[in-house]
Amino acid sequence: MRWMGIPMAMWAVFAKSFQTQLTAVLGYDAATAKQITKSAKPKYKEIIAKLPEFEKADRFQLNIIGCAMLGAFVLCMPKRPDTEAPMRTLR
Repeated sequence: MRWMGIPMAMWAVFAKSFQTQLTAVLGYDAATAKQITKSAKPKYKEIIAKLPEFEKADRFQLNIIGCAMLGAFVLCMPKRPDTEAPMRTLR
């Protein structure tokens, strides 16, 4: 799949929100969150490049692109989230 179009727009819209949640929910400091975001973008592009082209009416395109973005962030974290550890909650 090409980087242009929806994948690029998704990054532009949601990358800052992902970065914010790294500090608010997962407890990373701002500098680490910024570094994770910086290293996640090339990883996201790499994942997107490996995806096959979608059909025009594909209902799952946004889901797959969103999963690629989440995966890129998780793969770039120095310590992966633990399902057993308590997370911070937003209030």
